[in-house]
Amino acid sequence: DFHPLFRFAIATGVRLTNCLTLTWGQVDWTDGVIRFRGKSRLPGGKQILIPLTGHLAAILSAERGRHPERVFTFKPAEMGPHQLETARRPFTMDGWRRGFMAARREAGLPELRFHDLRHVAANRALVASGGNLKTVQKMLGHSDVRTTMRYLKSDISDVRAAMEKMGPAAVRHTPRSEIA
Repeated sequence: DFHPLFRFAIATGVRLTNCLTLTWGQVDWTDGVIRFRGKSRLPGGKQILIPLTGHLAAILSAERGRHPERVFTFKPAEMGPHQLETARRPFTMDGWRRGFMAARREAGLPELRFHDLRHVAANRALVASGGNLKTVQKMLGHSDVRTTMRYLKSDISDVRAAMEKMGPAAVRHTPRSEIA
């Protein structure tokens, strides 16, 4: 039951609360967007739009019909095989946490936090966007790019790879206008 939720979180960078409370009313198949209320000091929060890509549409389509209101649900242990899929229940913060703790222990990742998936999404989006911080900032719903930068991981191997990509040609063919 966690797989669709995790795939969605890694693909979008959406916060846990937004994932767990996602309703079908927030998924706009016609306009191709998912609407969220972001973490904000403003009453109700600011609206964040996530494009409904083909990958996300596939994740969400697989969940359709399982619950009339909530997107991500679970099959209760006491549910028999003869019961309808609509008997699935929405995740709650407490119920989700117990299952998540057991799943991460079983996966050998006892230190994993759900929020780490948001960091993974940010780093993947940065690479996919060619290093465009503004794109990642918008995806995560940050109002300040400095907040976004705290999500991004970089080490010496990343710096090395970037410098190797630039190569010696970047030094030889640098226009004067770029230097001055």
